[in-house]
Amino acid sequence: MRRSHVLSPGLAVAAAASVVGPRPVKGLARAGMTVHAATVVTVSVQKARRDPTLDAVAMPAVLTTMHLAWGAGFLAGCVRFGPPVAAVLRVGGAASVLSLLRTL
Repeated sequence: MRRSHVLSPGLAVAAAASVVGPRPVKGLARAGMTVHAATVVTVSVQKARRDPTLDAVAMPAVLTTMHLAWGAGFLAGCVRFGPPVAAVLRVGGAASVLSLLRTL
């Protein structure tokens, strides 16, 4: 796993939290969704400038669907098979994760 692999599951969690989370969490989740939307639109515009034949209008919807589906599938796999603890420790650095666990 790389750090970028954590973004799609985070997006799926943020999407759910923006709808059903408590009020303070909803605000943070909606801010995260706004950052994602702005990033996807920016990337779509950049790609459309490089390749005018690209369907830039559909690209934000396609990218968002792809990321949400991947993130939801990853989370479903974590529920079904357990989280990939060793991979997550490598992504976050074992020392940082262990220090976080000690504070709990």
